Amino acid sequence: MAAIDSLVVTINCQLCLGDGVCCDHARETFELDDDGSVRVRSKSTDERGVIIQAARSCRMDAISVIDRATGEQLAPCHVQTSALPDEGAGSVGRTGT
Repeated sequence: MAAIDSLVVTINCQLCLGDGVCCDHARETFELDDDGSVRVRSKSTDERGVIIQAARSCRMDAISVIDRATGEQLAPCHVQTSALPDEGAGSVGRTGT
């Protein structure tokens, strides 16, 4: 199983600046669209730690990473929750659902 499959990765499009910092850190996970929006690639080959570090590099905390098995929020690291994000949360790029 790929690391991305064990994670729920979401991007809050209201917060995302589209500066591509996450893309620089995890090129196989995040990509910048032509319109300047970041999206999550479902076929990522990046390792788990690389994905988490890339999400934590977002200065706007627009990327959320949750461990699918435990519900633990891994990024942003200052927010702790055991609940998966609500389907209607207005985020894009959810993988593995």
